[in-house]
Amino acid sequence: MSTSAQPSAEFAEALTNVRRQTTSKLSHNSKPAQLLNAIEQTLTVSLKIDTLPHSSTAYFISLLQCLEKACSDEINGDEEAMAETENMGQGALIPATLYLLAIVIPETPGNVVISKLSTVLESILPLFENAMDHPPALRSLVQIITSLIGFASPQVLNSSPLLKKSWNYLLELNLDPRPKVRHLAQEGVRKVLTTPVAPKVVAGGHPYLPKAREWVVGIMEEEGKMGGASAAGKRKARFAEGEDGEGKRAIWVVQGLRGWAAVWGEAVRLPAYTCAQS
Repeated sequence: MSTSAQPSAEFAEALTNVRRQTTSKLSHNSKPAQLLNAIEQTLTVSLKIDTLPHSSTAYFISLLQCLEKACSDEINGDEEAMAETENMGQGALIPATLYLLAIVIPETPGNVVISKLSTVLESILPLFENAMDHPPALRSLVQIITSLIGFASPQVLNSSPLLKKSWNYLLELNLDPRPKVRHLAQEGVRKVLTTPVAPKVVAGGHPYLPKAREWVVGIMEEEGKMGGASAAGKRKARFAEGEDGEGKRAIWVVQGLRGWAAVWGEAVRLPAYTCAQS
C-alpha cells in the first residue's frame, strides 16, 4: 500500500488499461473508463497539470466526492426510476466508482485515506445489501474494505464500529457460493491477518484476529450440530443464486483458514466435523 503521493508504475498502467475501454461495447468496461476520463479532464483543468496520471490523492478525493453525491441522490416524482444506490448493475455509476476506488485506494497515502475513513465507510457499507446480487460491485467493495482495514492503526481498528462492521462483512463473504467473490474475501482476510500492523514488524495478534477465530469456531460448531445442509439453508438467502452451498461451508471455512492459520495464535481446536468435510 502506498505511503507516497508519487504514482507508481503499476498504478499508471492500471489507469491506462481502464482508459483503453472508453469505447468498449461492454458497459461494465466503458462506464469506469468514461468516469475516469471525466475526472481526469476536471483535474487537468483545476490543477493546471496535463501530465497523467495525476496524484493518487487527487483521484481518491474526486472519486469519493462522486460516490458521496451518487449515494445522496434521491428519486423524486418518478416511481419507475431507480435511485443510484439501488442500481448496482453493469454500466451504473456507483459500480464504476467502486471499481476505480478499488484501484486508487491502495495507492493513496495511508494518512489521506484514514482522514476520510468515516466518510468512505458511511458511503459504502449501506451498498452491501443491494450489491449482493451483483458480484462485480461486491468484489470492488471487498477490495476497498481490505485496503481500508490494512491502512488502519490499532487504535482505529479498535474504536471504529463501522470498520468492525466491514470486517464482519468480509468474514461472511468467505461463505459466498460464488467462487470469485468467496476467494477474494478469503484473500482479504488472509492479507489483513498476516500483515504486521504498525508499529509491529512481525505478523500476528491483529486486533481483529479474535473475531475471526470466534467466527470460524462458530461456523464449525453450527455445521457440526446441524449437519451442514440445514445450516447452509439458513444462510443461502444472503447471497445471489449460484453454486449450491449446502454441505460446503465447512470446506470453504477451512480453505480460507489455511491462509492465516499460522497467525491463529493458539492451538487450532475445531469440531471433528472439520476433518470429516476437509
